[in-house]
Amino acid sequence: MYSSNELNTINLPVISLYQKASLMSKVTTQALYGENFKVLEKHKKWYLIELKDDNYKGWTSEYNNKIFFETTHIVNVSNTWVLSSPNIKSKPLMKLFSGSKLKVLDFHETWFLVEVYKNKITNGYIPKSHLTKLNKHLHWLKIIKQFQNAPYFWGGKTINGIDCSGLLQLGTKFSGLNIPRDTHDQEKYFKNTIFESKSDNLKIFSDFKKGDIIFWKGHVAIIINKNKLIHANAHHMKVKIETIASALKRINQKYIVKRI
Repeated sequence: MYSSNELNTINLPVISLYQKASLMSKVTTQALYGENFKVLEKHKKWYLIELKDDNYKGWTSEYNNKIFFETTHIVNVSNTWVLSSPNIKSKPLMKLFSGSKLKVLDFHETWFLVEVYKNKITNGYIPKSHLTKLNKHLHWLKIIKQFQNAPYFWGGKTINGIDCSGLLQLGTKFSGLNIPRDTHDQEKYFKNTIFESKSDNLKIFSDFKKGDIIFWKGHVAIIINKNKLIHANAHHMKVKIETIASALKRINQKYIVKRI
């Protein structure tokens, strides 16, 4: 048994967390560069870790360096490159995904000088427009729309693959919320219910607003205007914008709408 309250920081662009200590197990979520975690248990080359932001637990074999570093900014685009110099033709050091956190040291014209861990602490450059201060809130729907057509991937949290609850969790992070990872917990987290279908004869509620969240059993979508929603779903196998009417008709289940 291994347990430590010591905080560590994810120092790879993304790692997958598994339900069990096996690559044959289900991926339950992913952790992004700059996320803090603590190790709860060790089994052979596997570690059970708990993420600080949402207290989510999972197994990984990619924990190979005990390192903790401070972060100041968050990546606000679907993905970006850390370059070796403030020049678009310079050597790429690392690819980072939306929601990744890192430390800004200085700025150079249109570039931020950042600190990254790649075998050791080193410096690189990211366009200023690709980073936002951690305490500055953005319109989270703009973040979510960047994921349109990203492939569906159970447990995923990047433009390379993402699921419905991962999309909601990642987006709302930019509004200052650290919501739970799984759909049923997210539904409990948001208290402000504005509509709930009572029968299988589903109808569209006429007062949906941008940013409202629709929960079905095991699925979630985000309303982007009075007629359309966006969600990562296994029917289209990607993040898809479609009409609210078409989604309700196809899913054909009772649903609940909540407002942040």
